[in-house]
Amino acid sequence: MLLHLEKLVGQERFEAYLRAHVKRFAGGFLTEEDFKNFFLEHFSSEPAVQNVDWQKWFYGSGLPELPTMNCVLAEKVELLFSSLKGGYEGSKEDTEGWFPAQTMLLLDRLVDYASKLLLAKRMRCDNVSARGARRMAWMPPAMQRSGSVG
Repeated sequence: MLLHLEKLVGQERFEAYLRAHVKRFAGGFLTEEDFKNFFLEHFSSEPAVQNVDWQKWFYGSGLPELPTMNCVLAEKVELLFSSLKGGYEGSKEDTEGWFPAQTMLLLDRLVDYASKLLLAKRMRCDNVSARGARRMAWMPPAMQRSGSVG
């Protein structure tokens, strides 16, 4: 919900709201109605916030649709991942200045991609059925090698 509200009013204005929110409610308790009223009061001149479906956000079932995130740091990871997937061998400079989370994201993407490639190769070599492949997808590699799935 906070990401959705931030998208409506912009990051800078939302951060100012959060400072005001903390100042107003510090050390206290607030209800959903308190949150909603303070937010609407803070952004009373912003037409976009008047159409928020508060009922759905507070009491709806399931997970609401999340806004698309635009993250330059993650985009750099995806660009390098796509390049590596396409055959680029990479260099030390590719990740200079990266935050640890970016490196971890790249490694996660590479491990996931490699696992899928290995599973596909294994299926071709062992002539595994589609049903067996679905069962193997969640298994650790040691269990996949046991040959007990078919």
